[in-house]
Amino acid sequence: MMRLSKRNCSKGSRFTIMWHLLRIMITQRPCSRSINDNMLGLKNSRCAMLLRNYKITKVRRSLCHPEWIAVRAELSNDISEVFPYLNAILKNAVYTPRVPSLNFKMETGFTSLMPQGIDVGQVLYKEDAIKILDYLRELINDTWERRESITPLYERKGEIKAKDIVDFLPKTNCRECGLPTCFAFAVAMMRGQKRLKDCSALSKPEFAEDKEALVRLLGTVASEDVAE
Repeated sequence: MMRLSKRNCSKGSRFTIMWHLLRIMITQRPCSRSINDNMLGLKNSRCAMLLRNYKITKVRRSLCHPEWIAVRAELSNDISEVFPYLNAILKNAVYTPRVPSLNFKMETGFTSLMPQGIDVGQVLYKEDAIKILDYLRELINDTWERRESITPLYERKGEIKAKDIVDFLPKTNCRECGLPTCFAFAVAMMRGQKRLKDCSALSKPEFAEDKEALVRLLGTVASEDVAE
């Protein structure tokens, strides 16, 4: 197995290799115990660490897809300062400055970064979530170290798509909103025909974290819904 040595890898190539390594690991089921966990950690990193540690505080199983789990991690440091830089380098990032939060798609599903927390969704095993969290810690610290060479982007780029909203809807197709599917509800939200409060299922305790994620994703409009 290739080792990531500081002597033979530049920072740019280390980042590229680690990303491909993450993709390989996530597509393996179950996770291989032969993988060196320190390869995605910061034990030997020279990065100026903005984020030192994280602690998994919650693991929950999807009600619609019981084979998947979602994980929430509490962070040792506030990472909000790196959001504009990540927003500049991640193609599919959705940055909401007002919250603030940064949401983006990974191989495994939607990931949400908050000032002192990370939500990782749609993984089969807790070990997979740990690999992703280790990778994100490295990404955050590497981006922070290189921030002088990155032009930060302080505004949201592009538009949120219906499929981004669907990721956090209950996906039960209960029709209580008056529409046949949760995807139809997401499309209606994009058109301004429905609001977050129109999904009654999101008011249930088991969907509280999904509702929080939608508030972070949608920003001002969703926050107004919650306040009403």
